[in-house]
Amino acid sequence: MDEWQRTVASTTAGFIAGVVAEPIKMWIANRKKQSDLRKAIYDELSTITGRMAAFLQYAESHPDPKELQWGLKTFELNPVPFDIFEHYYDRERALVFSLPEARWVAHLYRVLKRLNDEACDDAAIKAGEIRKGLKHIYAIALNGAIPARTLNKLARSWTDGQRPGVN
Repeated sequence: MDEWQRTVASTTAGFIAGVVAEPIKMWIANRKKQSDLRKAIYDELSTITGRMAAFLQYAESHPDPKELQWGLKTFELNPVPFDIFEHYYDRERALVFSLPEARWVAHLYRVLKRLNDEACDDAAIKAGEIRKGLKHIYAIALNGAIPARTLNKLARSWTDGQRPGVN
């Protein structure tokens, strides 16, 4: 084989390898981004539901309206911050919706947004709304629609433990 034939064959093989490798590299990068997204939003969701559950425990022993207002502020539930989800939803919406469980993730954050949008000066009513929201989030986690192990573990421990603030 002449030198020019080896050069053409080598160049052609390199080109074909590049054409084949590029989609694979993009697929791997997208999977990594999805994994990072899942970790970030599930950590945020676990943190929020943990604060909600802690507030409901607090509310059981401190039913006074002023103490409930204090609890809402202390547990950062008035309003509920979900900055990580908003960041990804605003900047990388296609990535959020590339997740198989995207509709459930978006639904859970709509539940939290509704908690924020409902203007309520009565802390007892707000506690009731938080209880309903938390029960709903935990039901979805237990159903397996959200593959978040930590959230699922929290949901199981609270429902198995028959905590008065959630049931």
